[in-house]
Amino acid sequence: MSHKTEQQPDFVQWEIDLLGDIDPVVRLRSAVELGRRQAAEAAPALVERLGLERELFIRETLTWAVLRIAGDAMPYLHQALSSPRWLARMQAMHVLARWAATKLPIGWFRWSVTRWTGPDSGQL
Repeated sequence: MSHKTEQQPDFVQWEIDLLGDIDPVVRLRSAVELGRRQAAEAAPALVERLGLERELFIRETLTWAVLRIAGDAMPYLHQALSSPRWLARMQAMHVLARWAATKLPIGWFRWSVTRWTGPDSGQL
């Protein structure tokens, strides 16, 4: 479901621009604000920033913001999986795993790991 913030596009663009600010506090606040507003038009910038952000806490906030607009972000997450940047690939997988964890039945992970490793492997 898309919750576009068309009423204030200049504000959203301003927040998108602040994702690249030199100050980590500014980047964090921008990610929080875009996530809070569920700014679907920010999906490409949020996913791109996931692959560039150095600060772990900011990356987790970006993950939260992307998950709030997961439907709009999916094409960009899939593109990030083939990025030449390892951080972009890793963060895209992280977001997709978090998204899948909310969509799959609780026993799915145990079942899938058992299926790959075998019930007698002692891995779990």
